[in-house]
Amino acid sequence: MNSTSLMMKSIKELSLNISEPEYRKLGGFSYSMLAKFLRSGDPKVLVTPSHDESDALRFGSLVDCLMTEPDLLEDRFFITSMKTPSPTITSIMLYIYKKVPDAKSFTFVPNEVKLEALDNFDYATSWSSKTRLDRLDKQSFYYTLLQRSEGKIVMSEEDLTLANLCVKILKTHPFTEKYMGDEDPFNPKIEKVNQLKFSSTYHGNLIRCMFDRIIVDHDAKTIQPIDLKTSGKKEEKFELSALEWDYYIQASMYTQILLDVISEDEYFKDFTILPFKFVVINRFERTPMVWSYPFSRLNRNIIDDQQALLQKNGYKSWRELIKEAAWHIENNKFDYSYETYMSGGERTIDFSKYLR
Repeated sequence: MNSTSLMMKSIKELSLNISEPEYRKLGGFSYSMLAKFLRSGDPKVLVTPSHDESDALRFGSLVDCLMTEPDLLEDRFFITSMKTPSPTITSIMLYIYKKVPDAKSFTFVPNEVKLEALDNFDYATSWSSKTRLDRLDKQSFYYTLLQRSEGKIVMSEEDLTLANLCVKILKTHPFTEKYMGDEDPFNPKIEKVNQLKFSSTYHGNLIRCMFDRIIVDHDAKTIQPIDLKTSGKKEEKFELSALEWDYYIQASMYTQILLDVISEDEYFKDFTILPFKFVVINRFERTPMVWSYPFSRLNRNIIDDQQALLQKNGYKSWRELIKEAAWHIENNKFDYSYETYMSGGERTIDFSKYLR
């Protein structure tokens, strides 16, 4: 029996029916975890809570929420009319707040915690400790805002206005409307579904992903995975960002998980997964465009030629990263890299990886 003779079903029926907090608690390996492990080169990040909440990531989360889950805006974001500090100071304050969330005021936060945060972000390292602390104390209002936000992401009204403008452009621009425009209620054969979560396994390890959007054409039997990116670079320079932030891992890993899931379903198993699309917008340029990540399929495996090319130049695949990360966790060894442990602590100098 093929899928054309089966009753149409929603792709949502194959996804994990859990909230985002529940999804985060599943464990296993996600793109963000693997990318952080790869970029840092430090196995300790596998078992250390992250304080990585840059201004760019916060703004990207705001655009993402407005585009894919607008009903959750008030649950996730604390919008203030006050002008927020510089991105660096904001990140420093977030770091301090996560370390000491319940001080009576910023004055009661230990100086050693403040200096640790300043050092962590390399802020004014040539200044005296007193000068650095005095400069930070002038921004103490932001610590109070973080306390009032009760764990929500603090954003300014100016940020919200800009994010709403990005969403409006993405939905209406001729280059991106096809992917980010609203679902047509009169065409049930085309599904546009946001924030679907899926999981699979790789060599006994749980792997998971959450798509910003999936478009299913039930007549054409195609599935289009999409991820929305707010890039710090001009949209036409996105390839540089894709290398810098290891988006090739996301595209390849997400597509493989999706293929694993639909291959087990009688209705969806014959559907074609289209090349992963990155819909990209820069908050200042606002000239959005779409970048496609090509791949081919062999039975139930994704053949990623782009990743193969990168591997020849010293980049690691998501499969390699899972192998290494799983080894560190299973053996509870985090002082050195996987390569150093495997070599018995003796390695050969190789400058090629620094010449990318």
